[in-house]
Amino acid sequence: MGAYRALIIGSDKDYCYVVKEFLESKGLIVSLVLDYNYGIDKLFYENPDITILELISSHKISTNLLGKVRSSLDIQVIDNFNNPDLSHDMDKKDVFLLQDTNQLNTLLAYLNTFLINNYQQAKEGRGINDTADDHNLKSYPYPVLLSYIYRNNISCVLDIRSKVQLIVYFENGLPVFAEAGEVETAL
Repeated sequence: MGAYRALIIGSDKDYCYVVKEFLESKGLIVSLVLDYNYGIDKLFYENPDITILELISSHKISTNLLGKVRSSLDIQVIDNFNNPDLSHDMDKKDVFLLQDTNQLNTLLAYLNTFLINNYQQAKEGRGINDTADDHNLKSYPYPVLLSYIYRNNISCVLDIRSKVQLIVYFENGLPVFAEAGEVETAL
């Protein structure tokens, strides 16, 4: 699987840029469109892996455009982030609706879990634990790996070898000590 592609459509720059920075930190390639008409067209012809539709200023989007998204047979709309149901139809485009300012943190937490879950499914049905047994963690981006360790309260030693060597010790998902590395690699 190549890098996940995300599309953010909205009118509130502050919320859109927060989501954009979050998704980029997770390794996604992100496009941001601050025009609903152009953004919805882009959703239908570019086929991004996920789309976030910011509706906090919903008076700026026409009901026809929103209806087009909701009624599409190719789109799965996700607007409840409090009860995460991560099962979804892989043949449909996932569109997350951010409708309220209070939903932002819940949406970001949901997206984090969603991305980890889907990243694992894309690895030919193999979970990250199966790959860890093979000592083949190279294919997992660091944010995905660190999120997985944190969310599953894993105690482990992560030995990162790239331009510099860094060893990070985790206890119950939290980094407790790091050695080697350089100042630039400090957590």
